[in-house]
Amino acid sequence: MATTSVLTPQEQWLKGEGLDIEGRERALKINEMIREQPIRLDINRARLFTESMKETDGENLQIRWAKAFLHVTENIPVYIEPDYELIVGKMTGTLGRFGTLYPENDGPALLQLKNAQDRPTNPFIVTDEDYETIVEEIYPYWIDNSYAKAYAQALPEETRKLIFGEDKNNFSVQQFVVSISTTIRSSLNFNFDIAELLHRGVRGYRDEAIARLEECKIDPARYVKEGAFWEASIIACDAFSALIRRYAEAAHATADAAVDPVRKAELQLIADNCDWLVENPARDFRTAIQLQWFQQIIARLEQNVGSSLGNGRMDQVLWPYYQKDLESGTLTRAEAKELFECYWLNISQIVTMPVSESSGRLFEAYAHFETVTIGGQTSEGKDATNDLSYLIIESKSGFPTHYPDLAARVHSRSPEKFLFACAETIKEGQGFPKLYNDEEIVPLYVQKGATMAEALDYAPAGCTEARIINRETYINGGAAMNLGAIVELTMNNGRLHRFGERQIGLETGDPRTFETFEEFFNAYRAQHEFVMRNACIQQSVGDVIKPTKLAAPLSSLFVGACRDAAVDLNDYVPDSIREIFMDNVGYATLIDSVAAVKKVVYDDKAITMDELCDALDANFEGHEVARQLLLNAPKYGNDDAYADEIGYLVDGVEADFLATHRGLHGELLTNRIVPVTSHVPAGMVVGATPDGRLAGEYLSEGTSASHGCEKSGPTAVLVSNRNVKNAGAKERAARLLNIKLSPAGVAGDAGTRHLVDFIHTWCDLKLWHVQFNVINRETLVEAKTHPEDYKDLIVRVAGYSAYFNDLSDRMKDEIIERAEIDL
Repeated sequence: MATTSVLTPQEQWLKGEGLDIEGRERALKINEMIREQPIRLDINRARLFTESMKETDGENLQIRWAKAFLHVTENIPVYIEPDYELIVGKMTGTLGRFGTLYPENDGPALLQLKNAQDRPTNPFIVTDEDYETIVEEIYPYWIDNSYAKAYAQALPEETRKLIFGEDKNNFSVQQFVVSISTTIRSSLNFNFDIAELLHRGVRGYRDEAIARLEECKIDPARYVKEGAFWEASIIACDAFSALIRRYAEAAHATADAAVDPVRKAELQLIADNCDWLVENPARDFRTAIQLQWFQQIIARLEQNVGSSLGNGRMDQVLWPYYQKDLESGTLTRAEAKELFECYWLNISQIVTMPVSESSGRLFEAYAHFETVTIGGQTSEGKDATNDLSYLIIESKSGFPTHYPDLAARVHSRSPEKFLFACAETIKEGQGFPKLYNDEEIVPLYVQKGATMAEALDYAPAGCTEARIINRETYINGGAAMNLGAIVELTMNNGRLHRFGERQIGLETGDPRTFETFEEFFNAYRAQHEFVMRNACIQQSVGDVIKPTKLAAPLSSLFVGACRDAAVDLNDYVPDSIREIFMDNVGYATLIDSVAAVKKVVYDDKAITMDELCDALDANFEGHEVARQLLLNAPKYGNDDAYADEIGYLVDGVEADFLATHRGLHGELLTNRIVPVTSHVPAGMVVGATPDGRLAGEYLSEGTSASHGCEKSGPTAVLVSNRNVKNAGAKERAARLLNIKLSPAGVAGDAGTRHLVDFIHTWCDLKLWHVQFNVINRETLVEAKTHPEDYKDLIVRVAGYSAYFNDLSDRMKDEIIERAEIDL
C-alpha cells in the first residue's frame, strides 16, 4: 500500500483495517463465492430462444417473441444457492458472474466469441462446448435474421462508411468516428413502474390483457391492429408466472433437503413467498423485494436491456411495505438491510458482455448501470427522503462490490442530514453515490412534455440518464460523435491521419488558406453538422428496421403508454415522451482546440496556420515551441471567459442543428455528453489536436476539463460547465461530470462540510450530474503496478464504478491522470 498522509476508508479496508463486518457475514460469504468464479458467457437463453424462433418462422413477430420467451422461462436452468441466499432468481443455472447472449442483436458478430477470454478489455470465458453450439445451432439462424445485419444493410453508403469503414461485409467493427450502440442492445437503460407491479402482481396484468383482447375482438379493424399485442401479452404473463413457479418448486426442494433448521426455515419462507408471487401482488417487504428482483431478471431474459435495467426509486417504492412490517414486528431494520445486500449481490452476478470486441471498448470493465435511486422529491414536490434512503446508503457503505450503481437525487431543499450521509459515503472512495440535480432535470422534463408530477417522479437510469415512468418510451440505442475527430477533419480537409488519404468527412478546404477565425469556425461547423447528420440518419434507419426484428411483449405491458396504445416498446408509441440522444466524446478537447486556434493563430498571431498544420502533421515533433503556446492557451474548466465563450459557441452548433431536426416520428433530438469509456478508443483514431494533445492520446472525458488543465479550483470547473451550456435550448440532456478529490482535502468533519457546500453550489448552478473519485494517486499507481494486491479496489469510471483491475492499462492511466482537486 502506498504511503500517503490521509487514507480513505477504502484504502484502509484494502490494508485489512477498519471494515465493520458484523451483521454482514452472510453477504460477505456470498460475495466471496461469487468472486471465486471466473466471468463466463451463458448461452442457455440464446439456445432456447433460437429453438423457438426457428419453429415459428412466418408468424406475427410479437407472438413469436412471446412464445420464445415462454420457452425460455419454462426450460432455462434455475438455481438456488442452498446455504445463504435470501432473494432467489438467476440468469443462469449456478452461482457466479455471467453474461447473457442475445443473438437477435449480434448475429453477424457471434463468431468473434471464439477467443473472448483473450480480449484486452472485458474478457470472459466461452467454453468449447458452448462455442460449438453457437457455431452449429445459433449462428446459422441469426446470421441472416439479426437486427444488426438488417440495420447495416439499410444504411446509406456514406453513413455506413463513417461507422464501419470500407468493408461492406463488416457489420460490427466500428472505426470510432460515429460510434453506435443502435444494434448492440435492444434497449437503452430503462425503468419500469415497479410500484404498479408490486400492487397488481402478474395476475393483474394478465387479467387486463385478457379483457382488452376480448374487447378489441368486437371491432375487426381494432382486432387486426391490437390483437397480436394482447395475445402476446397473455403469453408473456404466462412466461413470467412459469419462471416464478419453477423457483417456488426449486425452493421447496432445497428446503426439503436442508439439514440446518434455521436454513430450512429460511428456504421454506422463500418457497412460500414464491408460491404467492406466481400470480399475486406483494404482501410484505420480503415479497416486494423478491418480486422486484423477479421483474429484473425476467425483463433481461426477454430482451437485451442496455447495460442494465434500472431499479427505480427503491426507497419510495418499498417504503409502504417496510413501514408496515416494522410496525407489525415482522421485520427489523437489520433484516431489511441484509435483504438489500443480498439484492445487490444478485445484481453483481449479471454482467453485460458486448459480443463485438470494438463495442466492448466503449464500455470497459463490464460497464453496468442498474441504478438504485434515493432521495429527491415526491410527485407533490415534497422532500422524499425517508429511513429507507439512509438504510440503502448504509447497505452500500463499506460493501465490497460496486453493484448496484447508487444515485442520489438532490434538490435545493434536500435535508442537510441526507447530504452529509451522501458526502460521508462519497469520502469512502468507491464512487457512491452519484448525484442528480432536480433543479435542472425536473424543469427540463416539463419543457419536453412531462407534467410536473411526472417530472418530479423521474428515476435515473443508465450512466447519467433518467426516465419518466410510464410516459417515456424511446429505447433505441443511439450514437456517439467523436469531437476530436471533428477537429482533425477540420484541420485536414475531411481526412484523418489514421485512415490515410481516405475521405472521411467533408472537403471544407485547406485550413492554411483560412484568413480569419470565422472561416475556420465555419469549416468546423460544417464538419460537425456532417457528422451529426449521419448520426441522425443511422438513428432513423434503426427506428425503421428495429420493429421488424425485435419485440418485448412483457416489458411493453409494464409501460402505461404502451398499454394505452397497444404498441410494442420497440416500435413508435404515440402520445408518449420520446427523446433521441446524440452523445459527444471529447467535449473539452474540442473546446480547447477551437480556443487555441482562435487565440494562438488568429488573435495573437503567435504562429501561422501553416505552422500549426505542420506541427499537427508531425505530431509536434520538432515543434515544441508551438505546442507550448497551444498548451498554454485558455482552457475550459477554469472559469476562463475566453475558453468558456468558445465552449458556448461550440455547444450552440449542436443545439442549433438539433433544434431544426427531428427523429423519424418527430422525436426530440438532444445533445448528451455521456462518453462512458469511449473517449479512450476514440482518442486512438485521432491525430494531434490544436489543444496540444498528442496523436492517439485519450480525449477529454464527460464535461470534465482536459487532463491536467484544471488550474483554478473545483468551483471554477462547475462555473465553466454552467457557462458553456446553452441553457435556453431544450435540445439537451444528461451531462456527465467527474470530479477527483484529494482525500486530504475532504478529511474529517471540516472536509465533509466542504464537500456538502460544494454539492450545494453544484445544485445552485443547475448542473445535471456530478460524481466523485476520492483516492490517492499513489494508490492508483501502485495498484496498476501490483494488481494482485488490489483486486478489490473500486474506482468511479464513468456513470458507474468498477474494479480497477478490470480496466485496460490505457483506461487506468486515464483515471490516474484525472486532475486531483482540493476543496
